[in-house]
Amino acid sequence: ETLSDRELDQLAEAGSRRQAHEREEKERELQVELAEELAQAEAARGQLAGSQHKASVNSLVSKTLDELDDEQQQLEAIEEKVKGALAKKAEGSGERQDAALLETSPDVVATKASLEAD
Repeated sequence: ETLSDRELDQLAEAGSRRQAHEREEKERELQVELAEELAQAEAARGQLAGSQHKASVNSLVSKTLDELDDEQQQLEAIEEKVKGALAKKAEGSGERQDAALLETSPDVVATKASLEAD
């Protein structure tokens, strides 16, 4: 049995339709895979951007803390200098008061000296 030209044409057309359908199905599968990979790439890029932002913030916080530590040390050094200067001034002031007191009330100075000795 031989197939007629019409039957051959129908078979060829059916084969072409099947191939076209298979091609379309394969294209849809590839599009789905591509969309999934794109979504994964976008998620990875978002995570990377988040990590970079976090690292940038951490670096800025660390730098700020270092600067604050430096300023704290400078303030402590200034505080020590001020305390030293105030102690010297108070010591000098006390000596001047003792000298003035010695001229006006020698007995008060003697009492003060004896109390400090105790």
